Amino acid sequence: MKSIFLKKMLSAVLIIMGTYAVQSQTIYVYTDDLSGNPSSVDPNVAGTDVKRANGVQNKDFTCPSGFTNSNFSTSTTWNSTLSAIEFRITPAGHYQVNVTGVSADIRRSSKGPQKIRFAYSTDNGATWIDEGADHSPIIGGCGVTNAASWDIPDFSTDVQVLVRLYGYNANTSAGRFQALNIVLSGTVTGVDEDGDGYDYFSDCQDNVFAVNPGATEICNSYDDDCDGLEDADDPSAEGLLTFYVDHDDDGYGDPTLFATGCTMPVTTVDNGDDCNDDDASINPAAEEVCDGIDNDCDGDTDEGLTFDIWYADTDIDGYGDAASSTTTCDGAPAGYVADNTDCNDGDASINPGAAEVCNSIDDNCNIDIDEDIDLSIAITPSGEITVCYGTVVTLTGTAGFDSYQWYKNGSPISGATLASVDIINPGYYQVDGMQDDCSSGLSAEQAIAVTSYPNDLILTPEGLDLCDVADVKIKAATDPTYTWQWYKDGSELTGETDNVYFATATGDYYCVVTSAGSCSVTTATVTVISSCRIAGETNEFEIYPNPAYDNFMINMNIGQDVSEATLAIYTVTGVMVAEYNLAVNAGIINTSISLQSNIENGVYVVKVNTDAAEHTSQLTIIR
Repeated sequence: MKSIFLKKMLSAVLIIMGTYAVQSQTIYVYTDDLSGNPSSVDPNVAGTDVKRANGVQNKDFTCPSGFTNSNFSTSTTWNSTLSAIEFRITPAGHYQVNVTGVSADIRRSSKGPQKIRFAYSTDNGATWIDEGADHSPIIGGCGVTNAASWDIPDFSTDVQVLVRLYGYNANTSAGRFQALNIVLSGTVTGVDEDGDGYDYFSDCQDNVFAVNPGATEICNSYDDDCDGLEDADDPSAEGLLTFYVDHDDDGYGDPTLFATGCTMPVTTVDNGDDCNDDDASINPAAEEVCDGIDNDCDGDTDEGLTFDIWYADTDIDGYGDAASSTTTCDGAPAGYVADNTDCNDGDASINPGAAEVCNSIDDNCNIDIDEDIDLSIAITPSGEITVCYGTVVTLTGTAGFDSYQWYKNGSPISGATLASVDIINPGYYQVDGMQDDCSSGLSAEQAIAVTSYPNDLILTPEGLDLCDVADVKIKAATDPTYTWQWYKDGSELTGETDNVYFATATGDYYCVVTSAGSCSVTTATVTVISSCRIAGETNEFEIYPNPAYDNFMINMNIGQDVSEATLAIYTVTGVMVAEYNLAVNAGIINTSISLQSNIENGVYVVKVNTDAAEHTSQLTIIR
């Protein structure tokens, strides 16, 4: 009752305030006071006296009333700096003026301004808005006037308004202009700051558009309709929630415990559908289970459930015993399954899903014993196998047996009981696989032949020096089953496939010998040299020892009156591998040369150079 009373009182106050905010149809009236005092101003507006501006003067005229002035502009065009009379109006706080027009009774002397224009400014004269048309005052004596009205576009403002009547196009500045009954028409109303149609005095929160006496009360922590009641305290509020206590926190409330409000408190929900609010497992969303209780709150107990037969699975192999069963409506009890096809529920390895093995038992419960068991066994690789002596061959039996026994020439091989065995000796090999109690029997024989490597002998019956012969004979081991390939300095000699090779050039030679069983050996390498001395172009020189090991002597009579020479060592392909400076004494060179460690075995060319000649010899290095 208190809330309703307050709401009615507040509505009455708002109506009174709204009526008070709208005033009469005149805002400012000046009648005829000689000093320019207005006769009336709206009580919610402050108005100044009528004053002179921009050079207008007041002279001692004889007219007993009205606002008489002189010194008006003779300009024929208007601008805001011309002479004028003016007054100001300022709305009180939270009020605005709504101006609709200006009127005045006006006259002039014969020399006074011929045109009178109205203009106003809301920014203290910085900018001006004029009516755009002029009125011409009547020429007459004191009190003889004509009525003028300026119908400007209506405007509203809550700031100060500066109003002027400009006089211009005077015959002379001495001409006079008189104004009486100046009226600024319009109303004064409260400001509607939020634009919702309710002004400051009728709106309880004029800075929020959605809050006003015409709004609908909703849950938002505002007094939306300005009746003094907020949210759920206002019986007219829309969108209130009805919530129910949810003791067991299962999302469903007690239909007997409810309230209304804008927000739901903790432990409440928006429904009252629970039939047992003390048990979270009982609610309309619960699944009906086989327990003699209405779990889903539909009024029925254990409805819609299927009662199934379950079979004992003692050995936990997923298959049940048809002779031991139970019936439930809530799924299989522990140790029970839906299947009843186990023929031995005491052994998990015996059931319809088991593989039949060779053990005189019906492993897969199909009544048959040891049926369809594949015990065939074979050896891989198969076919003709011939290997070189010392080569390991891995034989493998068919996979899937529990154990194996390998045989050689009909006798078991001790310790060879895995699926694979490594063989190094020739013979006939077999394997026997065991699966549970069953044997595969011996496999087919797999023969392995072993062939010997050829002889790697290499002979040089005529020596290795080409000094006095055209070629050197090199001989490899011979056998009717052998093939040969000769190499010089690591490169294959094309077409040289006999056991004997005649070398005509210095170098390193060896032979690859292959037997009929494709077993190959590489002979030792022999080095063919040439120890002959090579004469110089003009003088001979002597190198010894030759072949050399770490150093050699050079003895030479160059027959020239020079003091030094150079010695360079080249490979047979022309690559220089060392260079030395030689001292010459009276045309004789007798010097020991130490060979660098990076010079390898082989035949080299030695060149001695002077400014006048080059001398060449051959050097063999054996290290």
